[in-house]
Amino acid sequence: MEYLSENLLAPISDWEVWSPRENIAIKRESTAEGEVIYTTREGDLGKLKTWAALEENEYYEYKVTCVLENIQHPRMSTRFIVDTYTETDGMVQTAYAPHYEEKDGVYTVWGRFQAL
Repeated sequence: MEYLSENLLAPISDWEVWSPRENIAIKRESTAEGEVIYTTREGDLGKLKTWAALEENEYYEYKVTCVLENIQHPRMSTRFIVDTYTETDGMVQTAYAPHYEEKDGVYTVWGRFQAL
């Protein structure tokens, strides 16, 4: 279970669940604590995605705070990645979150990337 609390690229309400197939998609639910992303079985696959207008060569920061439950190896089982696309060229870059820390069961992941 992941409680997503913040993202600086777009409000969390603008993000949608994506999966290559509906039968293996992660689930999403809004709660009083925040957005909950969870799987119902091992092997579920998916991500959250959104579209945000970026300026070429500008730097953007992102940060996600979450609680991961029932995951034996959180750093290996979850990835925090920003893929950048253009309307004409498709995907142009991938930025992996370089900062990942855990304190009292709460994970904070953040990074910064330059839009190409």
